[in-house]
Amino acid sequence: MAQYARVFSRATALALILTLPPILGLLYLWSMRLQRPLEITLWIVFSLLWNTFILILFVRGKLLSR
Repeated sequence: MAQYARVFSRATALALILTLPPILGLLYLWSMRLQRPLEITLWIVFSLLWNTFILILFVRGKLLSR
């Protein structure tokens, strides 16, 4: 049972790390009224780069390791 709790906590932490920065960036763009195509495109590109970087660290074992 402890193994399932450990897997669940790692999955939850990874989900938060992957989703919070892009969502907060989108809320920032929305609050600053920056809704032109260039800002949205840059936000999407940087969100994809962020998620790729985090997933590479996770797969290599350098993020959320035991």
